[in-house]
Amino acid sequence: MSTSVAGVYALVNLLNGHKYVGSSKNCSKRHKEHVAALKNGKHFNKHLQAAFNKYGPDVWYFMVLAEVEESGLLDIENALICTGHYNVAPRAGCGPGPKSPSPLRGRKLSSEHIAKIKATKRQTCRKPEYRAMRSASQKGRRLTIETRNKLRVARLGRSTTKVRSEARIRQQTEVNYATKP
Repeated sequence: MSTSVAGVYALVNLLNGHKYVGSSKNCSKRHKEHVAALKNGKHFNKHLQAAFNKYGPDVWYFMVLAEVEESGLLDIENALICTGHYNVAPRAGCGPGPKSPSPLRGRKLSSEHIAKIKATKRQTCRKPEYRAMRSASQKGRRLTIETRNKLRVARLGRSTTKVRSEARIRQQTEVNYATKP
């Protein structure tokens, strides 16, 4: 296989003949990405990942089904995708994979929509059961001294009560640690 061929490919399970059909501008690179994600257990297609985990890495074969111009990749993939058993999406470019765009990317929300989102968040945060659940999740949590110092520094200048200088805080911290046994 040429290193930078654009086309439609398949990952074939040699034990049962099931396959995953995809397309790429660079099939060789895409093959390596699939293998790396599958071996690390991080593939976006959970069905393919489960099959890879079940059957192991040695039963898979990568083949280029058709070399295609970049402009026609998705058309040919859509024609061949019905033969893929591991494909989650019914057509190319609409599933969870790298080619599918986020449905909200680039979309401008109306002011009414933003107000509705804010109202929902406010209502959720004010519900007693939500607050109790969040409070319970923090009970018994111990922060390291390093984390406490980071939080303290982050809060400097944002205090609505008494604002203390960095030198004063350092002096108080030293006194507190010096008095502890």
